[in-house]
Amino acid sequence: MPGICQEQPKAFEQVGFKVTPAATAFTTRQRIDVLAFIPTAGALQQSELFMHEMIGMWWDRLFPAPDQI
Repeated sequence: MPGICQEQPKAFEQVGFKVTPAATAFTTRQRIDVLAFIPTAGALQQSELFMHEMIGMWWDRLFPAPDQI
């Protein structure tokens, strides 16, 4: 449907948007398999602080501290 793609910028310009043509198709030559979605040791190490904080927040919800006077 090349006609639709060519007409869309005109429709956007008619309502006041500035249209800038840009390439949107992205392809890669790398082969992606299931193993690509398993985190590496470095990625797990980088997320250590995040996980520590999330566990702490979860712990505080399960076992709230008694009110201090």
